[in-house]
This record gives sequence, structure tokens and C-alpha cells, in this order.
Amino acid sequence: MELKRYLQIILNWWWLVLVAMITVMISTIIFTYISIPQYESVVRLVVSPSALTLTDLSELRATTTALDKPIVANTYAEIGQSPTIIDAAWTQLGLTLDKDYEVISSVLPETSIVMIMVTGPDPVLVQQLATTVTDQTLIQVAKLYEVYDLTLLDPAALPTRPVTPNKPLNFAVGGALALAFGIMAAFLAEYLKTPMEQVEQLSIVNPKTGAYKESYLMRRLQGEMSRAKRVQRPFVVGVVRLENFEEMSADFSPEAKQMILKQVVQVFKQLLPEENLVAQWRGDTLALLMPDFDLQDARQVLEKVQARLNWTTFEVGETGFKLNFTSNFGLVAYDLNGASPEGLVLQAEEALHHRRN
Repeated sequence: MELKRYLQIILNWWWLVLVAMITVMISTIIFTYISIPQYESVVRLVVSPSALTLTDLSELRATTTALDKPIVANTYAEIGQSPTIIDAAWTQLGLTLDKDYEVISSVLPETSIVMIMVTGPDPVLVQQLATTVTDQTLIQVAKLYEVYDLTLLDPAALPTRPVTPNKPLNFAVGGALALAFGIMAAFLAEYLKTPMEQVEQLSIVNPKTGAYKESYLMRRLQGEMSRAKRVQRPFVVGVVRLENFEEMSADFSPEAKQMILKQVVQVFKQLLPEENLVAQWRGDTLALLMPDFDLQDARQVLEKVQARLNWTTFEVGETGFKLNFTSNFGLVAYDLNGASPEGLVLQAEEALHHRRN
């Protein structure tokens, strides 16, 4: 059931999901195409013991033990990305330092391989810089240890395609983010909608009785009159009076009276179509708006409501008191003339008066 509810929220806000997805995808496309391509060239070097400088095998063993190979490899890697080496490489190329190019040197895990990686916007210059950084690193390393050699394994290659932006990856990630953002927007809209609906409901409904307020009834009647003229379809307005309600509840508190009215309104909501409106009118009278009804159909429905009210026992909260009272109603059909909303309700009251007499 929860899954169905979530899917329904997405369907209700499908247009918001679509707008959010289009927005994210357009942003992804713009970002992808305005990003400056970055190329990468990598040099690999291997650290290995040098037997050429040591004729005694025992001396070689003692020296290599004193100088741990991983420490030496990490030292060589740090040399490869030091500012001194990078400045010397730019000088060797006859160029000034350009911060758009980045040099990173590291040791591959669990190996003695040093990797020098250069990235930047020009593939040719990236390759040249990787080569010159390697040259300067080898020159500097040659001055340090005679026990270990740093030997070129893989020279810098000319990159043929940029490493970023990766268009297929960007579009795939953008699509996933677009869908996620769209769904989040739908749920956020649903979350924000609920409190607003509650606030609006409080402004048009009496929360203590559940009946609509008179001011809202007038607005709805005005709108229904305009609609009826437009589609040439009448509607019915009714009033229902709870006979002897004021006399029987005279000793009750206002809160107790509202509890009884709330039970009465609930009966109307159970028996009337959902689009019908039950509003408080004056005192012990309720007003009804019944769209798409004629007088005959409205009378039949209200006779059922009247019968239910007449035999229902209404409880007065926790006081233990129970009330039974009768009801009566009056109806008027809007005949597309120039009556005002209040005038329609007054005509229904007049019909009630004639019915009672």
C-alpha cells in the first residue's frame, strides 16, 4: 500500500517531476559542454637495487637492508612532484609555470613503481611536461642513492582523448540525479501542500462542528451560479432546521452544542454526495449546496437524511445525556435568474416556512 501511495504522489506531481528532470539534464549538458577538456599523460618508473656500484654481495645486502625500498620509492615520488622539479621542467621547456597543469607523483600500492601523472588542457604540452618532469626527477635521484636505481618503465604517451569531461558518464549520472531530484521535488511539494491545505481548511471550516462557514458558502454559491449560467444546468439550495434543538440544549455549554452539531453534520456527510456542501447558517439551521441536483432528486435525498436524523440518538460528549429531535427542510432550485447567493438561502428558508405550516 505504501508503494502505491508513493507512486500516486509521483503521478499527481508528474509535471513537477518532468520540469525538475529537464532542468537537471539541461544543467548537466551545459556543464559538460562548457567544461574545458583535460588530458592526462602518465610515466611509470621502477625502483630497483643497483648491483653495478657494489662488488661485494654482502655489502649490497647490508645497504639494501638499511635503506628500505618502500621508503626510497616514496622519497622518489615526492621528488617527482616537488616545486623545484616542476619549475625546472617548465624551464627546460622554455615556458613559465602554468597553474592549469597539475603534476601528481605517487607509488602504486604494493609495488616499487613510481607513477608521474600530468593533467592539463593541451595534450601535446601534457606529454612534454610529463617527459621533462621525469627527466628532472631522474637527474635529482641520481644524486641521492647509489644503491637503488630509478629506471624508466613506460614513457609519456600523447593523449588522444580527454579524461574529463566524460560525456557518457556525465549524462548517465545526470539522468540518475534528474530522476532523483524530480522525485524529491514531488515529495517535497506533497509535504508542503498538506500544511497549506490544513490552513486553508481551517479558514473555511468550523473545526468544532465540521460544517463550512457561512462566508465560504456565499463564495461557493456565487461560483456555482456563474457555472450554472455557463453550462445551463441548475442546482439546488436547501436549509435544514433542527426542531426544538435550541430548547433541548438550552442548559448545555456552547462546546456541548457544537459536539451535537458535529454529529448532525456527520450524518449529512455520510448520506450526501461528496461534492455537496453543508454549512452553518444561523442558530439551529444548516444550509446546503447541492450541485447537479433538481428539486425532485434533492427532496428524495433529504428525506433519507431527515429520516436518519429523526431516529438517531445524539450523545452529549461524556455527560451521559442523549438527545432525539426531529428536523425539517426547505429547498429551492436556482433558475438562472438574477438572485444573489444570500437571496437563494432566504428563498430556501421561505420554502421551509411553508413546509412547516
